[in-house]
Amino acid sequence: MDLLPYNNENLLINFPPLLRRNFEELFCHGKIGLTPFTLSDISFTKQYTENNSTYSYYYTLKIPYAGKRLSWELIFNPEDMCFAPDFSFNDDTFYMSHDLDVIVENVPSLMNWNVNDSKSLTNVLKEFLNLFKKQQIEKLHKENIYSQLCTEYQHLTEEVITPSDIEVYLENTSVHFVINIKVDLSSLPEYSQTIFSRRKDQSDILLNPGEDNCILKMSYIKLDGSRVNASLQLSPRVEQALGNAKTFHIPNYSKQTSLFEYVTLIGKLLRDQVKKVAQHYKLKKEYINCLCTMYAQNMIEFDSETFHKGVFLCEVGDYHCLVHVDISDLFPQEKPTVTLHSLYCASPKKPCLEVVEDYPYSPRWEPNMMLQKLKVYLVEATKIKDLANKCKHPNSRKTHALIKQIQKEKSRDKKKKSNNIKLNILGEKLLWFRDNLEPNCAIYTPKQTVELIEKYLSRFEEELEQIRIKHSIGNRKNRQHASREDIINLTIQQEREEFNSCGLEIPDVLNIPQFQLLRQWNGELRFLPKFKLKRYSRKYLEGSCTHASAKDTKQNVEKTMDTN
Repeated sequence: MDLLPYNNENLLINFPPLLRRNFEELFCHGKIGLTPFTLSDISFTKQYTENNSTYSYYYTLKIPYAGKRLSWELIFNPEDMCFAPDFSFNDDTFYMSHDLDVIVENVPSLMNWNVNDSKSLTNVLKEFLNLFKKQQIEKLHKENIYSQLCTEYQHLTEEVITPSDIEVYLENTSVHFVINIKVDLSSLPEYSQTIFSRRKDQSDILLNPGEDNCILKMSYIKLDGSRVNASLQLSPRVEQALGNAKTFHIPNYSKQTSLFEYVTLIGKLLRDQVKKVAQHYKLKKEYINCLCTMYAQNMIEFDSETFHKGVFLCEVGDYHCLVHVDISDLFPQEKPTVTLHSLYCASPKKPCLEVVEDYPYSPRWEPNMMLQKLKVYLVEATKIKDLANKCKHPNSRKTHALIKQIQKEKSRDKKKKSNNIKLNILGEKLLWFRDNLEPNCAIYTPKQTVELIEKYLSRFEEELEQIRIKHSIGNRKNRQHASREDIINLTIQQEREEFNSCGLEIPDVLNIPQFQLLRQWNGELRFLPKFKLKRYSRKYLEGSCTHASAKDTKQNVEKTMDTN
């Protein structure tokens, strides 16, 4: 990522005036390969003097390709810059393998060079790089030592990746791939720009984030796949949203995994993470918008880019305080941090503040409902603080009554929070059963109930399979997601033991009114008291199935005898 001021003339001062538009296009908008070309990839080798000014005409370019840097020399004619440049590739295998006819066919921009066209230099470099890539792919197909990786490459380009989105570089005993993984990144938040300097005599220096992409680098150090280095390179905007290599980990590559399977897995991980971040960003934005709407006249400030923070003035009677609402990256699973800043603090060095921790909150609520509950709680809390300011003596009756009231409210809120957690767990359980009912079934039979419970007991299989896949990739010594895996296994074991012994508590799907109530339920927790849960064991349900089958057989026999 380059530093680019609004005025680029100071960066182009060493280039001849006639070529500056070409180099500006190359630095700002020109993308030669999958990896962008930056200012640090060019160096000045030879110079000439014209009109008391010194310019360069001989340049060394470090072309990024497949995780490597190709050293190419770009040479212009100092006597007439209108002529097309010469190239020295420092690679005899590439330079000697192509005659003039091949270059004319594959690099037409060099033959049609026009120095007044700002894209001329970028087009020439692109075409030469495509010719180099074509040579590498032909070598991959022809030489026998690369036969295994050639098969991997063909499978990958036929199923997942287009040939234009992959770069191949061959060395003596190693092969390097750079793969552009296509992911829809339009839902991610915009790149948060940073201004580096703001002086009167200088323009603001801004970062150029470039295009959004996700680049996977694969280096086969050993051709049999026993030693492979894999890394993920994200563009600045994507890295700012998803995290860098330290926070967003990818699984290691193993010899038993094909390149196609590994690229597919990385693509799925990226898409899942993008979806999660986009949903998180959408909820934060909606939360701050609701906060601004609710406290429109009292709003002091809010973060309009990342939506992490909002500050408003809370007024209850004669009491005033500033309320700081900070939203973490785990929202809505983790509730926002609410801090009260007093306006009556006498010491400016030690501001009087208090973090509100026990206000009502549920991640299942809509942002508007979250703020409504917070508003009611803040009104009650500030009333108590206003009363506390009027209590003069710590041993007065008013003070003791206030302490008793605060303790009573804390105990009530703690009990209410515990009840809300239980209701949320029960609500999620009933939602699962509602969503997995047979669509055209009026009432469940004991046999169908057994099948439904077995499906419920195996509801974590997909998540466990994903954890097993991550463990199988690479030689991991530590268990990733160990705590989550242990909780799932313990839950399944406990529920299966209940089903095989005393019975598992589920909605009464054998009861017609309860079955219809479950099917028509809209998911609101306030309707939970209407449901009657019942414990069903495997022995009871299978016995009911046998009894029903014997009863049907007896009725059929009696019907046959009556007919005879």
